[in-house]
Amino acid sequence: MKNFHLNTLKASGIVNGNHKLRSINAIDALKKFLNETSEKQPNSSNDEFFLDLNRHAKFVQVMITLKKVPKNFVGSVVQLRLPHPFVDPSSVSICLIVRDLSDNRRNYEYDKWSRHFKEMLKEKGVTDVDYVISFSHLIREFNTYELKKKLAKSYDKFLMDNRLNQTSVNKHLGKVFKDLKKLPIMVDITKSGINDQIKKSLSCKIGLISQCCDELVGNFRAIMEKWQSSFPGGLSNVRTMYLLVDHLPPLPVYASFASANFVQFPKRPRRIPPPVVGELSTVANDVQVRSHADGRVELVGKKGKLKTAKNSSTRLWYEKLKNKKRSKRVGRQQFRKSKRDNLKTLLEADEVGNLATMLMTLWND
Repeated sequence: MKNFHLNTLKASGIVNGNHKLRSINAIDALKKFLNETSEKQPNSSNDEFFLDLNRHAKFVQVMITLKKVPKNFVGSVVQLRLPHPFVDPSSVSICLIVRDLSDNRRNYEYDKWSRHFKEMLKEKGVTDVDYVISFSHLIREFNTYELKKKLAKSYDKFLMDNRLNQTSVNKHLGKVFKDLKKLPIMVDITKSGINDQIKKSLSCKIGLISQCCDELVGNFRAIMEKWQSSFPGGLSNVRTMYLLVDHLPPLPVYASFASANFVQFPKRPRRIPPPVVGELSTVANDVQVRSHADGRVELVGKKGKLKTAKNSSTRLWYEKLKNKKRSKRVGRQQFRKSKRDNLKTLLEADEVGNLATMLMTLWND
C-alpha cells in the first residue's frame, strides 16, 4: 500500500477528515482481503494457510513505531476507554479488587467483606464479576512472585475500586501483572451503571474485524487523541503507523520521514515536598521559620504571613533581632577583651605600677 510522505502528523490529517478517510480505506481493504480468502477454495497449500489465518483473525490492532524513545518515561501506563467497546463481559473472567471495610489490617474477616460487595453488586444487577477480593486480602495471601503469577493467569481481566490508591495496588502486583498486561482498571462501584463501566473497561484493542467501519474509526481516533495528550512527543514522535489483524501482515497507514531532532520531550514533573514550618530558639516567640526543599529559609508569623520590617529587608531585620537578644553577652565579652589588650600593652611597656593597678581591677571584676 502507498505510504504517505508528510512532514508532520498534524499536517497529514491525523486528527481530521483526511486521516478518517485513510483509516476507512485501510479497514475496508482488510475486510475485503479476508472475504476474498474465505471464498477461495483450498486448491493449494497457500490457500489453506490463508484460510487458517482467516479463521483465527479477529482483533484489529494499531502498531506504532517511534522516532525517539522517551527513556525518562519508561514504565508509565496510560489507560484508555474506547467509545465503542467490543468485549462481552459475560465471555471473560473478571476479578474485582475492592477496598477494606475496616481500617484495621489485622481484621481477617475477608469472606465477610467479599460477601458484602457481592451482595451490593447483585443489588445493582452486576453478575459478570467472578471473584471479589479486598486489598488487604490481596496483600496477605498473594505476596510471592509465583502466587501473583498464578492469580494473573486465573482471570482474564482485573478491575479495582476507584477509592483505592492505584499506585499502591500496581506496586504490590508488580512486574508480573505488567508483563501480562493485566494491571487493574479503575471503576466506580458506588454509582449506577456499573455494567456499562465494566463493558467499557474491558476494551484494550481497537475492535473486531466484524464491527462496522464507523465504530473502528471512532476507536482509532480516540486512541490518537489520547496519544497526542499523554505520550511524550505527541503525534510528532510517530515514525510509522500500521493497522493489523492477528497473524496477518501489517497494513501501513502513515509514514513520516522527518528528522527525530525536531521531537521535543517535556520535562517530567518533579515532586517537591511541602515546606516545613517550625519554631527556632534564636528568634522571637511570635516568629516561626519556614524551610523550603531548595534551601530557602523564611521568617513567618504565627498566622503564616511573611515577617518583614519597615524600610528594611528580612535579612537585616533578622540580624537586628539576633543582636538585640545577645547584646549583653557580646558587650561583656568585648569589655573583657579590651582589658586584656590593655594588659598586653602594659606588659610590653614594662610599666609595673600601671600593671599592678590593672591586675587589681581584673581581680575585683
